[in-house]
Formats: sequence, structure tokens, C-alpha cells
Amino acid sequence: MVKSHTQVKALVLMFIFLLGVTAFERANTISYYLDNERNTANIFNPVATFLGISPNDGYGSDENSLYISGRGKGSNNNEENMQSDSIPRNSPSPTGVTNTNVPRAAGLRGDAGVIGKSIHGNTPTLLCLPGVLNKNEEAIVMWSCRDGAYKATASLFDTGDKTIGSARVAPSDDTTYALTCINNLAGIENTTSECAVNVANPALAIIATPAVASQNATTILSWKAKEVSSCIVTSEQYPSFERRGIEGEAFSPPLTTNSIFTLTCETVTGSVQERRVEVSLR
Repeated sequence: MVKSHTQVKALVLMFIFLLGVTAFERANTISYYLDNERNTANIFNPVATFLGISPNDGYGSDENSLYISGRGKGSNNNEENMQSDSIPRNSPSPTGVTNTNVPRAAGLRGDAGVIGKSIHGNTPTLLCLPGVLNKNEEAIVMWSCRDGAYKATASLFDTGDKTIGSARVAPSDDTTYALTCINNLAGIENTTSECAVNVANPALAIIATPAVASQNATTILSWKAKEVSSCIVTSEQYPSFERRGIEGEAFSPPLTTNSIFTLTCETVTGSVQERRVEVSLR
């Protein structure tokens, strides 16, 4: 009975010892974690300061929660550290810019998106759509100047001095359109760009030799086309007759009635044009 009591006492003491060890280890773990967290904060703070990010601005939140200055949603972006480093603080504002507090592009730091930077060698965007059309059809000219331009001028279309926009044009012949983006910043040259619209002028011709033939005789069909992508020669009177090619010659079927042969071509703009020739019987 004494032995059993001693064993129970030993078990109780062992249990108390294990509880003490567990509590001690937990306290050490918490202390180690807090020390590491403080060390991490000490390392992160200079980096965050350099990047312009506050350590308490929702780090670990969704990727869209940081704005221009690195602050979370709802932050004030109109503070002094948003001022462009590329423009002297005491210099006059460029024409068309109300102040020198130029906001940078979202998510970018440094000179990205700042007026007066990255101008050299930046060609304005100028598009002519479509690049090929038929006579009496319209094309759309779209343009966009790079950062720094305060107005745009053009030849053969009206920009209204806008640095971005579109206009309709209806050229009668092949035409090249030019855009000039004008800057008023010292040391920054104006930039230009061009685009062209080609006016298709397809020509189709088909002849029959002879144009008058005897019953059951044949005739020679000759055809030629330019500024087309494909052609086919057919006849309603002879459904099985078919010849392909932009130009060529072919014998007709034996003629049993007055017949019409049609040259159908698809132009380079995708439109379809036709020419016909009639062969009569004597």
C-alpha cells in the first residue's frame, strides 16, 4: 500500500514537472517570436521608408490595396511627397498643367509617368484604320501623344489641338497622314508620327473571241484583273463551267444558246466586283 502511494506521488510530481517545462517553453517561444518581430520591423522600416510604404498600411492585403504613394485605399494622394522630382519646385508650371504636383502612374515610383520624362525617342501613336480601302470609303485616324505634349497638330486631318482623339478621313488616293505633338518643356523636342491609307483601284476586264459564234462552237475567254486577291469565271448557262485565276484564257463550253460569262473578283479590301461578257449565236 505504501508502494502504491509512492508511485502515485511520483506520477503527480512528474505531471507537475511536465506542465512547468511546457509553460517555460511557451514563454520562451513567445519571447523569441516578439524579438524576431521587432527585429523584422527594424529591418523593414528603412525599406518601407525608402519605398514610401507605411508598415501598417494593410501589408498582406489584396494586391489592389496600394495606390500611388503606397498607401492603402482612402489615403490622401495630394501631399508634398507626390511632387515630381523631375520638375523644380520653384519652376513655372508647363502650359496645360495646373501645378507641379504631378501624380505618378498607379503603382509606380520614381520618374515613371512624370511629365517631362521619357520624351526623347518616344514616337506618338498614330493609327490609320483600315490601311486599305476603296474609293468613297472612310478611314479612321486615331492618335495619342506621349507625356509632356500639351497640344497636337496634323496634316490632312483636324486634331482640334487635342493630344488624344480620332477623326474620319475619306482619301481619294493613297494618302499619308502626319501628326506632330508639341511640347513646351525646355530641352524637349516635338515628336512626330505618320500613317498611310492606300486607296484600292481595282480593274477587271474580260473579253470573248469571237463574240459571235455558231451553234455548238466555242469561244476563247480572256480575262485580267489588278489589285484583287482572287477571281473566278462562271456562266449561268453552263453551271459546271468554272475557271479560276487573276488572269488567264480558257475555251468556253460548246455554245447552245446566247451566253453570258461573268468574271468575279475579290479586291484587296475584301469587296467583290464583277465584269461580264456576252457571246451571241449567229
